[in-house]
Amino acid sequence: MARPSGWLQDNGSIAQRREILIGKLLQFFGLERRDHLRIGHRQFRLSNYTVVAIKTGQLARRFCRKGIIITQQPLTAFQFHLTHWGRCQFRQPIANNDETPGIKTFRLVNPTGGPVPFEFLPGQFLTLAVAQAGSTTKRSYTIASSAEQRGYVEITVKREEKGVVSRYLHDRVAPGDLQQVAAPQGRFTFTGAEADGIVLIGGGVGITPLMSVVRSLTDRGWDKDIFLLFACRTSADFVFREELEHLQKRHPNLHVVATMSRADGTAWMGPKGRMTKELITQWVPDIARRRVHLCGPATMMDATRAMLLELGVPGEQIRTEAFGPAGSKGDRQATVQAAMVEPSPATPVVAFTISSRSAPLPAGTSVLEAAEHVGVAIDNSCRAGTCGQCKVRLRKGSVTMAVQDALSPEEKASGIVLACQAQATTNLEVEA
Repeated sequence: MARPSGWLQDNGSIAQRREILIGKLLQFFGLERRDHLRIGHRQFRLSNYTVVAIKTGQLARRFCRKGIIITQQPLTAFQFHLTHWGRCQFRQPIANNDETPGIKTFRLVNPTGGPVPFEFLPGQFLTLAVAQAGSTTKRSYTIASSAEQRGYVEITVKREEKGVVSRYLHDRVAPGDLQQVAAPQGRFTFTGAEADGIVLIGGGVGITPLMSVVRSLTDRGWDKDIFLLFACRTSADFVFREELEHLQKRHPNLHVVATMSRADGTAWMGPKGRMTKELITQWVPDIARRRVHLCGPATMMDATRAMLLELGVPGEQIRTEAFGPAGSKGDRQATVQAAMVEPSPATPVVAFTISSRSAPLPAGTSVLEAAEHVGVAIDNSCRAGTCGQCKVRLRKGSVTMAVQDALSPEEKASGIVLACQAQATTNLEVEA
């Protein structure tokens, strides 16, 4: 097969030339030797692999500044997936970045000036890596800002009492601090090309990916119907309220309704209570023919999805993304350790083919937890099945996954699973 034009070859035969090239690329990207690149479903250390090809092009610019792709082999433009870790700088977007009590917006910019070094689609998320006390914790946060805005990205974060990263952001981050960030990912997206109108239903801080859609569409002057239905506890928890009221006045195709579950004794004059079928049909005409994006706490999403199906919305027209605090490794560690101490003879075993290690897989234990128990490194972030950081290839056996939002139909068909969700009752072989 002929190679695409634009490739520069380095066959690695001259070690010094290779090291100089790698060094220049590291310097260009602001990376360090310990940083990783993800290519396909494999993660590589830069210091261990030869740079064999460099290509520029439109698809490349989507993931890396100036369109440079580092690959293990020459690949066509449609054969790669790259997650690039880089640095952004915190800037406060306004004098007071508190959206509500306990929820703040953080603005990230390119520390060298100019546009942020990536593009994204409305509804995608960023993954932040925070180093504290000798360990690094990764968490994914949906981008809340408009995809049409290239000068910055914003994330809106709720402070969770047990949230390592959310507490760090709320309590310690200051304007000017540098933050390591992975390029945007996620399939919970809407650009306006997918349907002739959109219904966005959110609960609590789950409004953030929906707000990115609203901001992006209104920035572009999209003239189709946008319905935003939002549920929260009180009017004090109504995130982005003033901005949404302003946008409604400027864009007659934007329809916003909010309902408060704890409005008694307050000045709130709008709908009260939880999301209901009656509320949906009252505010969204012809709901059965609409495309719906649903984001919020798992219980709220399950109940709302059931309502939508009862109202005649086809299941394939409902897109969901779970939203809530990341699963805590600390909360599960004692349980997993106890289950691993004396597994029964019938307990299945997961074999990790790359690291040549294996671990018991007791009932209720995920492949990710088993890997961590025996020191097998699998990248992860949300531990809830939505970010996709823990994708691995299943070589043998079958698994069940409670959540698999991050997997495409093609990935499922090719044996890719989410390690944080994968559980089994039979022996497994996993590429890790």
